[in-house]
Amino acid sequence: MQITWYGQSCFKIVSGQTSIIIDPFDKALGITPPRGKVDILLISDSSLSDYSQIDAGFVVSGAGEYEIGGIHINGVSSFKKDEKGDPKKQTTMYVVVVEGVRICHLSDFDYNQVTEVLDKMGQVDILMVPIGGKYKIGSAEFDSLDSERAVNVVSEIDPRVVVPMNFKVPKLKLDIDGSDKFMKAMGVADVSAVEKITLKKRDLPQEGRDVVLMKLP
Repeated sequence: MQITWYGQSCFKIVSGQTSIIIDPFDKALGITPPRGKVDILLISDSSLSDYSQIDAGFVVSGAGEYEIGGIHINGVSSFKKDEKGDPKKQTTMYVVVVEGVRICHLSDFDYNQVTEVLDKMGQVDILMVPIGGKYKIGSAEFDSLDSERAVNVVSEIDPRVVVPMNFKVPKLKLDIDGSDKFMKAMGVADVSAVEKITLKKRDLPQEGRDVVLMKLP
């Protein structure tokens, strides 16, 4: 499979002839969103996603188990009470199984929400984890993990590969942290960022953990 990161929580995963995009965004963020045709589109938070430029075969935007073209997807949504005390969906975490590799995309789950759903994740091979902390878009505030809590989450989930997301990159019009603090805390401060991750299940580390920093294509 091949993984490309477009910024924030947006990734493209390609396996054979099947393509998946997670969390496309509005170009108003200042960075370039993905576009074109895709087989599966995963939306963790509809208030943050813009898929007007994407022609998707299947769109998944909430909790549930799905089997699409040999790709298994498990979505778990988090809820918080609104001003009336009623539960309101916040975001959806996805575990996607591609070529036997279990990929967990944490979206904007905060630390307490992560610990509540650990038993629903199963073994995680690749963890896509936010590290930039809280941010605002207009008047809306999003309580994303910062580097300190992201490190704790990595320790709790114990993945084989960690891919940080939701951090400051050039041209991004959001006030969030960069990647330096997280990478230093993970002991890989001098790592070079890559544009793509290409791997098979046999390539996953059998001991220890890899941290892969990505850059925009």
